[in-house]
Amino acid sequence: EEVPAEALLLRDNKGDTCLHLAVRQQLKAAALKIVERGGAAVLEVQNELGETAVHVALELKDEELALLMVDRASVSALVLRDQTGTSVVELAVDKKLDGAAAALVGRLWEDELQGDAARVEALWGKAVAQGMVDSVRALVERSGETLTMRQNAGGATALHEALGARNEALALLLVEKMPAEGL
Repeated sequence: EEVPAEALLLRDNKGDTCLHLAVRQQLKAAALKIVERGGAAVLEVQNELGETAVHVALELKDEELALLMVDRASVSALVLRDQTGTSVVELAVDKKLDGAAAALVGRLWEDELQGDAARVEALWGKAVAQGMVDSVRALVERSGETLTMRQNAGGATALHEALGARNEALALLLVEKMPAEGL
């Protein structure tokens, strides 16, 4: 007899669902089966720390599993913040998970990020400083070349930072996207 999908939403004394635990134990097949059975609802559940299963995967730097869940999650699940106020897109950037951060920028741009200049600039600054080429590309493709001209407190642009860090891939991307007057 099959277990009803609602059982997948039951929580332990820490607020974790079976999905949280499967992710924490890095049991990818089990986690994906839980998502398949429980649907988007299982990805919206937050534990006592405010973490969704995507938060947990990112915290563990399990980018592959995080990406699989990001693809299946609703935007409402992806905008949830943990108790520290951290969203999954910010956590992905903080953990230097470039693929996940770029995917999240893509998923959240229209509903969450577009129009929030301060948040976009904060993500941009961290992604540039950490040499996250895919995330920088995702941000500049959506926000336009104005980000490439932003200067930090020391007057450096993203291109200055990329060159100083000897990150040629990022530097080449920025040279391509930056207006000529910024070069």
